[in-house]
Amino acid sequence: GDPTFQGQARLVYSVNGFGFNTNINYVGQQLVSRFNRAPQPNDTREFDKYSDFVTIDSSISYSINKQFRMVFSVTNLTNRVGQDYFGIIIPATIFGSGGDALGRRFAITASAKF
Repeated sequence: GDPTFQGQARLVYSVNGFGFNTNINYVGQQLVSRFNRAPQPNDTREFDKYSDFVTIDSSISYSINKQFRMVFSVTNLTNRVGQDYFGIIIPATIFGSGGDALGRRFAITASAKF
C-alpha cells in the first residue's frame, strides 16, 4: 500500500573545497490490507502493515583544485534491507516499499574536468 507519510530532506554544506551532502528519506507506515482476510479462525496472514523507516545517503567531497575532485559516499547508511519478521525479511518490503536489496554500500569517486 501507499505510505501514510513520505518525505525527503537534503542537507548540503561546502567550504574551502570540502563538501558534505546527505539525503534523508522517510517512508511512513504502509497498510497491506484490511479487507482481504479469510473467515475466522482461518486467518493466515499475521501482519496487516509495514513499519515506517528512514534511510540516509551521505557523502564527503574534497576538491583538490579546479580540475580534480574526490568523493567518498555511503548509500543506505542505516543498512535497511526490508522489514524483519521473526528473522526473515518480508520480500514485499525489499522492492515494493522502498527497501534496498543490496544494503549499505560504499564508493570512492574521482572526477576530472578537461
